[in-house]
Amino acid sequence: MKKEKHKKTKWRIDFNMSSHKNNERTLNEVTEIGPNLLPMTFAILLRFRLHSTAIISNITQAFLQMTLGKKGRDFKRFFCHRINQESDGHYHSTDFTWLPFSLTCRPFLLSTTLREHDWHKVTFLTAAILVDSNTFMDDFTAAVQNVNGEITT
Repeated sequence: MKKEKHKKTKWRIDFNMSSHKNNERTLNEVTEIGPNLLPMTFAILLRFRLHSTAIISNITQAFLQMTLGKKGRDFKRFFCHRINQESDGHYHSTDFTWLPFSLTCRPFLLSTTLREHDWHKVTFLTAAILVDSNTFMDDFTAAVQNVNGEITT
């Protein structure tokens, strides 16, 4: 995938985790998806409309910040054709250190990661409750009475 931004061209390899050979299972078929931990979008939108001041945030590159453990990397290995001037026509393998974009378990893993980071729950209890109930994928949307008012969930 080609993306041009600020006069620079960035390339990102896009993997199809649903691709398969005849009579073989895909990576998405053998990966545990996990339960849906995402809050209902409709409920987030209704709560958002209740108050006059909005709080909106996006976790920058949230999925790229979650790294895979050593054991998980063995299951996310891919093979590439060498592309360079001295190409000998051979393939090499590379392990993912982060979650590939087309894995179906990504929403569950991000939701679990956000819930498991509990260092903030003692100091920022109200914020922790809001994050749990108003974060959909990597987007946070909530509303408050006013800038100095109380935050309601």
